[in-house]
Formats: sequence, structure tokens, C-alpha cells
Amino acid sequence: MDIFTRPRHLEGFYRRAVVSWYSRHIRLVRNLLLWLGIPLGLIIAAGFIPFSFDGLKHGAERLVQKTGAASCSIEKVSFTPWLGLSIDGLELTKKDGPVQIGVKIPRVRLSYRIIPLLFRCAVIKDFAVDEPQVGLVLASTAAPRRRAMPFSAEDARKLLAGIPFAVIVQNISVRSGALAVQQRGESLVAGKGIDVRMSVGYKQRLTLAGKVSADRLTVGGMWDVDDFRAAVRISDLTVTLERCKGDFYGGTVSASGEADLGEHTLERFKAGLSHVNLTNLYEACRIRQGRCEGRLDADISLVQSDLSPDSMKGTGNIKLADVSVHELPLQSGLLVFVAVPQIKNITFSRITADLNVGSGKVFTPNIRGDGYPLEVRSEGWVGFDGYFSEKMNGIFARDLVKDFHPVIANSLDDEADGKKSFKCTVHGTLGNPHIDIDRKIQERAVNSVIDQVRKFFGK
Repeated sequence: MDIFTRPRHLEGFYRRAVVSWYSRHIRLVRNLLLWLGIPLGLIIAAGFIPFSFDGLKHGAERLVQKTGAASCSIEKVSFTPWLGLSIDGLELTKKDGPVQIGVKIPRVRLSYRIIPLLFRCAVIKDFAVDEPQVGLVLASTAAPRRRAMPFSAEDARKLLAGIPFAVIVQNISVRSGALAVQQRGESLVAGKGIDVRMSVGYKQRLTLAGKVSADRLTVGGMWDVDDFRAAVRISDLTVTLERCKGDFYGGTVSASGEADLGEHTLERFKAGLSHVNLTNLYEACRIRQGRCEGRLDADISLVQSDLSPDSMKGTGNIKLADVSVHELPLQSGLLVFVAVPQIKNITFSRITADLNVGSGKVFTPNIRGDGYPLEVRSEGWVGFDGYFSEKMNGIFARDLVKDFHPVIANSLDDEADGKKSFKCTVHGTLGNPHIDIDRKIQERAVNSVIDQVRKFFGK
């Protein structure tokens, strides 16, 4: 007989033994099920019931205020043992250095793992923020070089110090957020439909990595970037953005960069515009006079510097093709000094310029526009606030010169091939430019008028 084969006389023995034991102890088994099963079932069921009381709400408010918040209010805090914690109606304000912050969050949700709590460790699987509204107001005066951060690592340490557990966050998400940054009552940056998905790592240093997207970002109160998306990495307050891309007035905008917010330095930054529609872009500037058509491409690259406009340094270039301008404010201003009606409509096959960033301005050493009936050469600068100053040289086409009135022809400078030109300084904004015509042209114009008057009276 095989030793691994059960003897035939034992077949069914074990089954009969279990049935026999159960029949003799059925009452004991039922009592155990009642004594243990019902309480255990109630405990499990209770773990899915949300609990809410004022002590939870006040405790959460005190935790937030430890980060330095000037005020904090919470409508409700709900705790579901097996599922997590939710905070409804969170509002807080904070003023730190030159930044005043206001935050409104309809709901914050935290889900965690149960077993690590037995070892005094809170492992938060997901930290989710629904539809937050964040407003930042920057002081109008210049900020110090090392200004305080709106929410620093020290604030995080203060917040975690009030929790009697070691806290580990695995994922962070923001859904349908809104952002508004203002200074002197004007909008600097605004965003809506902002979504964030970040995973948290703890190897060697705290690191957050993930993706950020927004339905629309508005820069400078006028320029809209739609369907923005980017890859983000944050490590010890060093923020790295890669593969940033968005739709920008019929074209695309792309960017990448890195900044150390702790040291307040920009490590690197690159941005580019491709196939931007000038008609839509000009309408977004809200100048309400004239029309501009064409296509725009541009690139800019910034090197390491302090994270402030006055300290940034870099280079770039800009190219415009198939440009047509009709009665822009600049053309109307030139028409007052250079009475040539044809300059109300100018077409350029291309306009190019090199860009040098420094001292809080973008310098344009060699703007060149090849057009008809006017060619343009210019050098100057454009400020980050929209103001500019350019020394401009305009050259009229040869076939146009023969139709000039003698007063105009005599006041302009002579160029090769029978062309005429004028010099001027243009400064101000695109919507309100000021033009200073070269003094020599003004003097020649006055003398030419006097000569015409003398000829008229026969003197």
C-alpha cells in the first residue's frame, strides 16, 4: 500500500468527525458568533460613518494658524475612520513680507492607510484639494532680495509639529483651482481650471514630481494662454518646469526653466513663441485703433540671476513675417510730422530683431523691417511694464519720393538710389506713443516753408 494513499476504512471519517463535533457544540458556536460577530460588524460599519464635532474643527483651525496665518475659519470637519478626513469651507489669510495671501477652499480630502496608524505613522495616500481659490497681492514697493516665501518649509514643520504622528504624504492633487496675482490693483497673473497631480518621494530629500495643467492662464491682464500643461519637479524649494506648452493666439508658447525659491535665484529659463497670429495678439492688447496682421516667432533664453526683473539677463530674437499694419497709433503720430498719407498702410515682408535682457529691460540693438512704402531701422529698449524707447530711422521707397511735395522732400534726408529718410525717437506705449522728430528735419522743414512763401510773394 502506498503510504500517501488514505486507507479506505478512513474515508469520510474526518468529515463525520467535524459534523459530529459541530452537532454537539452548535449552541456554543452560535453564541460565539453572536458575542463576537455582532460587535465586530458594528465596529466595521461604524468605520464608514462620518463623524463631525466642534473639537475637530477647532483643532484644525489651530493647526493652520500655527503656520502664521492671520486668520482661519472652517465650516466643518468630518472624520470617517476607514476612509479619511474632509475639511469643508476652509478660508485663511496670511501676510508674509511683501505678499498678502487669501485662500478659499470648498473641500480638502485626506485618505490614509489604517495599519501604519498603529505604529504612530500617518501615511496619507491622497491629499486632494477641490476648487481652491488663491489670491496673492504683492506690495507696490520693491521687495528685498531675500524676501519671505508665502508658504515656506518652516511653515510645514510648524504644521507637522502639532500632529502626534510621523506624517508621510504619497500623492497631492488640486482640481479646478483658480489663481490671481495682483500688484498696484493690476492683474499680473490669473489662472482658472488649474489641475495638479503630484507624487511625493522621500529618497535622500523630499521631492514632488508630477504634472500641472490649466484651462487658461492670463498674463499681464491681457495675454491668454489656453490649454497650458507642464511637467513639474520640486526638491528642497527648487522648482523645475519642463515641457511647458500652451495655445497662444493661433500659435503655441513653450518654456522650460528652474528656480531656487529658497535662495530666490533663477537658475535657467527658455521660452519660445511659434506661428502666433498678430491680428489676434494685437486685439488682445486692447489698443482699439488700427489693425495689424502677420505671423510672429520668438525665442528667449535667460541665464542664472536673482529672481527679480531688474536682475535677469539673457538673449533672444524675434521674427515677424507677412506683416501688414494699418493706421496704428504710431503711424498716425508719424503722419503729423511727415505728411505722407501712404504711411497709413505699410506692409513688411519681414521684421527681425535681436534681444538682450538686462537692467530690467529688453534691449533691441538692431530692429530691421523690410517693407513698402517704408523701411525701418531702429535700436532702443522695451521695459517689462510695456513702456519703450526706440531711435528710429524710416526710409521711403524711391518711387514714392517723386510724388512728395517740395516742402516734404527738402526736409527729409537723402539716401542712396534716390530714397528719402527721416530720424525720430519714439517712446511711450503702443497705445499712446510719443514721437520726437530729429531737429535737423524740423529746421529744414521750417526753412523750406519760408522759401516757398518767399517764392509765392516773388521775393
